[in-house]
Amino acid sequence: MTVQFKLWPSGPLWGHGDFLKLWAAQSVSDFGARITREGLPLAAVLTIRATPAQLGLLAALTLGPSLVVGLTAGGLVDRSRRRIILIATDLVRALVLASVPLAAFLHWLSMGQLYVAAFVVGAASVLFDIADHAYLPGLIERSLLVEANAKLGVTESVAEMGGPALAGILVQALTAPVAIAVNAVTYLVSALFLAGIRTPEPRLPAPETRSSLAADLAVGFAAVMNEPLVRPLFITSLVQALFGAFFQTLYVIFAIDRKSVV
Repeated sequence: MTVQFKLWPSGPLWGHGDFLKLWAAQSVSDFGARITREGLPLAAVLTIRATPAQLGLLAALTLGPSLVVGLTAGGLVDRSRRRIILIATDLVRALVLASVPLAAFLHWLSMGQLYVAAFVVGAASVLFDIADHAYLPGLIERSLLVEANAKLGVTESVAEMGGPALAGILVQALTAPVAIAVNAVTYLVSALFLAGIRTPEPRLPAPETRSSLAADLAVGFAAVMNEPLVRPLFITSLVQALFGAFFQTLYVIFAIDRKSVV
């Protein structure tokens, strides 16, 4: 029996250049999001000597947009070109994060700026994730969606495991503000990959009625609460975010303060 080894993975998606660009953009963006999540509180503690209360507010502003943006962004994404949203959110995150190392270099960095950065980057990240999932079905054939989502899901899991470790290495080697500058570059790279996609998006249907933020929020909340399979996941996410904020606030201080280690 002969065993054949393939030097390059095969399959329809591996030959789909635009999907590979989207996959690369999502991969870079996922790692960047994890660097942001770890880098901002580390910058707050190491550069500004933030207190636990300040870190708690920073964590709340990081996780808070998930609720509001998650419930309202669906309507915006449905009415807009998804690739434009993806590129715009990458550029916004890059610009906001680039201001952090610049302010630190000029000795202007404050908790107020980190609060704004955490909120804007958190909101943009949620919007990116929603647009990313909505964009995929218009980019590839329906029969390839399961395989494509599996690849994107594996990448996200790898980023969840490796992103915090990478953030720690960057902070230790380059300092927290410089690590955030590297993070800003990752979002620019993601935007470049997305700008290279050439597959045209499906034509958007004309909106039947003029919508508003309040209307989108009401529709999103009703859709979540009226769907028996989605409602438990929504409540679980809220509880996880609440206690995740507790953890995120305390573990940074505990990890940095070596006197706390027994």
